[in-house]
Amino acid sequence: MERENGTILSTKLLSFVNETEFAELGHAIKKKQRITYTNQLYFIKIALKENNPFIHSLLNEIETNNYLTNQPINCPKMLWSYSDTRVVILVFEKLIGQVLACQRDAFNIEVTGVHTQILQHIIQLQRISIPEAWTELTNRDDTLKNYYHYIKSCLPKQTAKGIKNLMGDFHGSPNMVFSHGDLLPMNIINSNHTYHFIDWEWAGVRSASFDPVLFMLFSRKPEIQIHKLSALSEYWEPLDIYKDALMISLREIKNWMKVDQSVQSERNIRRWIAVTDECLKRL
Repeated sequence: MERENGTILSTKLLSFVNETEFAELGHAIKKKQRITYTNQLYFIKIALKENNPFIHSLLNEIETNNYLTNQPINCPKMLWSYSDTRVVILVFEKLIGQVLACQRDAFNIEVTGVHTQILQHIIQLQRISIPEAWTELTNRDDTLKNYYHYIKSCLPKQTAKGIKNLMGDFHGSPNMVFSHGDLLPMNIINSNHTYHFIDWEWAGVRSASFDPVLFMLFSRKPEIQIHKLSALSEYWEPLDIYKDALMISLREIKNWMKVDQSVQSERNIRRWIAVTDECLKRL
């Protein structure tokens, strides 16, 4: 449904924003493929569909939040969603609280006991049945090969050799579960001493150890956290823990290689190579 002024935003969005906010969002989405907006009551995501490689993630978030409506997991309630040929809109209740990290690479969780509580929430999440329409997202052998060929130019010879030696039987037979997929500290909100998982764009079927390993590696400096992953073996298969840690490390190296050369990117590539080497020792 369009406004008379030609905006592509549905007028139903006016149930959550005022006329001024509606106009500002209409102008903003013309300049960017994707925007987020927060007012006193709501958190809103809007994205254009045309030439947007990540639009599927928002559609996945709509599907996931609809599925989670009656599930025993703490997450923001999706109040309304809209999708047509041009735009996708999601509106969530606004949670009052603090994210555990303000940016992806903060590595700064300080609160005692946070890790234990978050891991218990992950265990609860993994008890949710996988939707029938969902299929396994990745084969770790295929992903390992793809990462290796992309990043091998920046790897030390021994590291590259160690990765290559794992190819062929790396996927194994992991326990596949309902996974958040992007469970970084910045995607967890502490609201009145209750932890809520937000941003379900990458939810899907993954190895059971993927979410806890991702959370642990990003909660403090990963080159330190890699030595603490053994604590996860109380709940998850040790071999899978380090396989997932390796996959995350290689992904991060790839991501930082895409960034323009800088002191920060070089530092982070070295950081994740160190994590990779520790994983290889355990595999």
